[in-house]
Amino acid sequence: MKGIVYKDFGAPKDSLAVEETARPTPADNQILVRVKASSLNLADYMRFIEPVMGKEMSPMMRNMDENVIHALGKVLGVDVAGVVEEVGSDVTDVKPGDEVFGATPMLIGAWAEYAVINDGDLYLKPENLTFEEAATLPAAAQVALSEVRLGDVKPGQSVLINGATGGVGLFTLQVAKAFGAKVTAVCSTHNIELVKKFGADKVIDYTKEDFTKSSDRYDCILAVNGYATLEQYRDLLADGGVYIPVGGMQQSGEARQRGKECFEGTGKSLRSIGFAQMKKEYPYIKELAESKAITPVIDKTFAITDIAEAIEFAVRNHPQGKIALSMNF
Repeated sequence: MKGIVYKDFGAPKDSLAVEETARPTPADNQILVRVKASSLNLADYMRFIEPVMGKEMSPMMRNMDENVIHALGKVLGVDVAGVVEEVGSDVTDVKPGDEVFGATPMLIGAWAEYAVINDGDLYLKPENLTFEEAATLPAAAQVALSEVRLGDVKPGQSVLINGATGGVGLFTLQVAKAFGAKVTAVCSTHNIELVKKFGADKVIDYTKEDFTKSSDRYDCILAVNGYATLEQYRDLLADGGVYIPVGGMQQSGEARQRGKECFEGTGKSLRSIGFAQMKKEYPYIKELAESKAITPVIDKTFAITDIAEAIEFAVRNHPQGKIALSMNF
């Protein structure tokens, strides 16, 4: 089969190649999927941000590839939407021919003609979505749902979303509204109408207003790749409020190192998502999609053979929603 293989450190045009690779064989608890579409997540292109911006890949990024996910020499990609080709002997929820969506093990392996997915990490595709639309759901919608649940968001509560128009951000906005929250979305002028379309009750244009100086207080703040200091987020919380950082290496690193000290004794809390421990809720995501409580937004669709161009677009721009990838080798 053909796949997008990560050959070496560097810019995507130099380090990614279409190659013939061995078609994976599903274990007893796995499903082999003929991949129709995928999408871009930060986990897919974070290693390319520095080279795309003209910088040498940092030792930290090299270490991530060499020692954590072992991506070098392998097919990249997380999100999968496609058709079940074969199931392991322990799999009972899906069968060959079913249209499904899900996420690959170890955050690699999706950008190929076939991918294996662990049982429980995929589900039947929402009937009202195309394969490209369904492929935007597995990682981004799951993170959005997990962070809203972690924030214990309840009807009528006030929620601030910083970074409300990216892949995770737009799903977070929609999930928070589905949970009955009153949402303030932080975005640029260009995206104001978009967040209003998806239910934002209030919009703060960060190009004209510093949201950290607002007199409003929030029951929950969801920072989706949006940067402010821990102290600024803490001070924006109402008594008993919860701050949840999602994505952004500097932000997450700061949260891990100083979070306890910053929030201790304030009556407010910082909670972080453990991505590996997230409860997979693909059946509920399917339900939300089919009821149109959440709607995928695709900024642009690229052919998988144009993956280098797709990654450069994602790094250099601020896409509205997701970048979809059509698996047409």
